[in-house]
Amino acid sequence: MNISKVPRWLRASIGLYLAAGLLAALGGCSNPQTPGFNGTINDANGIAVAAAGYYAGARIVPFAGLGNHAVTGVRVAPRGGAFNLADFARTQIEALAAQKGQYPSSTLAGVVTAIPYECRTGSGTIQWDDKDGDGKFSSGDTFAFAFNDCAVRDIVGTLVYNNQMTMTQFSLAGDPQGNPSDGWDMSALFTFNKLSVTEGQATRVYSGDFSFSSSTPDGVRETLGVTGTSLTGAANNAQDVLKDFSLNEKDDRAAFTYSFSANATLDSARYGELSIKSPSCKTGPCFSGTSPFDPSGGTMLITATDKSSVKMIVNSSTSITVEIDANGDGTVDTTRDTAWSVLSGS
Repeated sequence: MNISKVPRWLRASIGLYLAAGLLAALGGCSNPQTPGFNGTINDANGIAVAAAGYYAGARIVPFAGLGNHAVTGVRVAPRGGAFNLADFARTQIEALAAQKGQYPSSTLAGVVTAIPYECRTGSGTIQWDDKDGDGKFSSGDTFAFAFNDCAVRDIVGTLVYNNQMTMTQFSLAGDPQGNPSDGWDMSALFTFNKLSVTEGQATRVYSGDFSFSSSTPDGVRETLGVTGTSLTGAANNAQDVLKDFSLNEKDDRAAFTYSFSANATLDSARYGELSIKSPSCKTGPCFSGTSPFDPSGGTMLITATDKSSVKMIVNSSTSITVEIDANGDGTVDTTRDTAWSVLSGS
């Protein structure tokens, strides 16, 4: 499968600012415990915990100021590295759509066809089960990917894949490779079986699954989502688990605006279990802003198991306020103003 055939504007279009926080920290931890964190959120660690909550998914789906911008094609390496799992997943759907029958299957339903995955070095294959026997990539088909030191050139550098993943519950209406104004609707369930991704000297291993969806009526206004029950990322002898996560975003490529919400439980080697909640755009002040800048509005509440918490309140695209409840009684004990740049460096 030739990823280079996918238009750069499409490959860079995963606004998906929402999950940059929620799935990227997965497997990014090298210290089993952060200094100053003993299970309680307090004034000493509040900003660091807020950063952990907000950026908990950056390796799955990039968001504001960290990821890709649908209009300009700007690509900034997310916090902790450039590879992003949802970006990777979406690219697979788009690349398959780009083939346009280059690998027709037998006309017999259920026949499995082997498709070569284009690797610069190493090897990769896709076992395509054409469920309806129509000889085309279509809704209901399943795809099993296998990689053996498969090196690919991404727009941010060279990545090396190993092990397996599957793409099922595949649905595609419209053509994301055709006229953008015609719109499209695509979704799939991705299951990772110790998928190993090496970027430079860093290797992360992913297990678990998530559902990805993207739809647009006109190629300008796009709704994106990532949901799942359990996804594990492991690196440096530590692992993080993202559980019961729901990440939703809307982008307007003409207005350069975005809005998103993110909810999950992060079981972190660094911080223990954290509950991460932000209001949906239908019920409260969800994160919103102008790309490619950080959000200019929105809130997020991160709560530890002892009920201590930190609430992150966005003031502008450059500043935020954190409210810390150290004893979990529902009363703010400490309020601190800080900059987005401080949060991203925590």
